[in-house]
Amino acid sequence: MTGEGVGVSVPPGLGDLPVQWPARLHPERLAGLAFQTPYRAGDVTVVADRLIEFNDALRGIDPYYAVTANPAPEVISTLAGLGAGFQAGSLAELNLLTEQGVEGTRVLLGNPVMPGPQLRAAAERQVWRMAFDSEAELLRIAENAPGSCVCLRLSVAAKPDGRPLGAQPAEARPLMARARDLGLVPYGLAFHLGTQQAFPSAWRPALGLTGQVMSELLEDGVGLALLDLGGGFPTRYEQDPTEAPELAPIAEFGRELRKAVDELLPYRPDSLVCEPGRFLVAESSVLVTTVLDRSRRDGTDWLTLDAGVHQGLAGGQRFPVTTSLRDGPGSLPRPFSLAGPTCDAGDVIARDVTLPSGIQPGDLVMFGSTGAYSQAAGYNGFAPPKTLFV
Repeated sequence: MTGEGVGVSVPPGLGDLPVQWPARLHPERLAGLAFQTPYRAGDVTVVADRLIEFNDALRGIDPYYAVTANPAPEVISTLAGLGAGFQAGSLAELNLLTEQGVEGTRVLLGNPVMPGPQLRAAAERQVWRMAFDSEAELLRIAENAPGSCVCLRLSVAAKPDGRPLGAQPAEARPLMARARDLGLVPYGLAFHLGTQQAFPSAWRPALGLTGQVMSELLEDGVGLALLDLGGGFPTRYEQDPTEAPELAPIAEFGRELRKAVDELLPYRPDSLVCEPGRFLVAESSVLVTTVLDRSRRDGTDWLTLDAGVHQGLAGGQRFPVTTSLRDGPGSLPRPFSLAGPTCDAGDVIARDVTLPSGIQPGDLVMFGSTGAYSQAAGYNGFAPPKTLFV
């Protein structure tokens, strides 16, 4: 795929494409390609642009890309070439980074519970900063990666809504003391708020707790070199204003974070980092699918597509949607429910999606903002879509 995209004629009633739809992945251009669906079309220039925008907005806070958001080699090599660091959560992700020439010194090992052999392999590749949240993990690190710098992951959620990760703030002092006793370097603190944080002020409570921990550690003679603010920086999907607030510009996140760091921490560590994932890659890709079947069941018009929640459309996001149909008969809008190709009753992509009334089997349906957390394993033998980069 080469060359620049051309203008798009959007079917009446569907509205304009969202501003984040990649210019080089216009629906009209994708509709003219002969690639077998489903496939994901990606544009690494969008990834590069988002990193540049992020760096400008969060000056003084270094990005370490969360590889799990999109581990495509093209994404990794693009970000590596622009100087980003990386956060890996497993040996498999570290292998991907190594294959793209990323040195272990540029990697934060962010999973606080890892097997000994993986810790040993990471240390052999010069990964020297490792997360932990328990004494058991400290013992594994000391045995398999002696002398490492360790970063304590704190639990900052008022009420965890999933698997509990992170040590309680009250555990920080004894755990950091234990790290020192084991010959490790008590190097930093880390926390993670969770994905799609809509408000720049969301980090203030966590930074307040972190500031208290840093002050207490100073009493023990422990000064920290690193503070990891985690991820959570939001990307643009379709927003229903009655259900979700409008996202603030990324520059506002940067201003608020710098202000909160100055106000709530007893000192500024030498290295302030964060772990953007979705913000950098979500808007870089479009998933192209074909309509397999159109039916009407229980008063609802259904379209069955050749990809669904098991092939990259999970996560409950409101993906921007358009089709290959252009202006003409049958282009008047009509609500449809969209389903994937598997026989799983939960393979429902979305309901009440406005598409042209004349859409039929063989037409294309395209989903924007599908570049993050959409690497699927398949289901019922349906393989995940291939990714093609411009």
